[in-house]
Amino acid sequence: MIVELFGPPGVGKTTFASGLADLLRAHGHAVDPVMSYRPAEQTPATSGLAKPSAPGKPSAPSKQSHRSIASARRLTRPVAELLATTGHLLSHPNDVAATTELMRLLPARNLVWSIRLRQYLFRLFRAWDLAAASPYVVLFDQAFVQAVCSLALLSRVPGGARIGRALDAVPEADLLIQLDAPRDVLAARLGQRQQHQGTVERLLELDLQTNLASVGIIDDMQALLRSRGRPVTRLECTDPPTLRASLAKAGEDILARLEAQRPAQPGPGRQTTQRPHHA
Repeated sequence: MIVELFGPPGVGKTTFASGLADLLRAHGHAVDPVMSYRPAEQTPATSGLAKPSAPGKPSAPSKQSHRSIASARRLTRPVAELLATTGHLLSHPNDVAATTELMRLLPARNLVWSIRLRQYLFRLFRAWDLAAASPYVVLFDQAFVQAVCSLALLSRVPGGARIGRALDAVPEADLLIQLDAPRDVLAARLGQRQQHQGTVERLLELDLQTNLASVGIIDDMQALLRSRGRPVTRLECTDPPTLRASLAKAGEDILARLEAQRPAQPGPGRQTTQRPHHA
């Protein structure tokens, strides 16, 4: 089973994914989180797919040295992952074609962001192909729906026709979870995040107003996804109580889906050929 989170910047996708993975593990399910963490933040636990390298642990790092290390990781990690993806792209030309189509539908106006998003999509296709073959629950804190949102935000294409076509062109998760929070809460979190970032990291981020503009795009995308019959669960992450309630709701939903996928047990006097179960 592949679960994909999406939502505006600052809503807490990585925090939610980490908590949801812990909840599912507590119920006996193997979970493989695929995280897109920022190096300035604490590295979430992952178990296999696209696992980020663990940061060093100096005994008492200064704030300045931490920011310098975080900035270096932010620059080098995508390059290292792209190099690891090269062989995959050569053997999966359809992933390259799909990336090209997405960039054609929603071309980023900024050349640097266009290059960054193209490379990100290449890496994402590789991670998704691995996830599709995994026997575990694979949990993306952000993936193709979020990528389409970023493309729409940076291309400024009017209307939803091209966004809808882009959503039709990307792989479908078994469950989509949209995370939401009020704009003032998002603005406060993004401001706090910026305070912990160095100069280089800030240059690699979008400004506050552009980030908040993604809220409307994500709401439009949710309507487009529902119109296409794709399951979307919308949950609130405003504060710790709503986060806990949303984690419980998401966990209950996923556990029910996993139980429904479990092969039926043969009744007395009956013989049933069971197929292997893959979460």
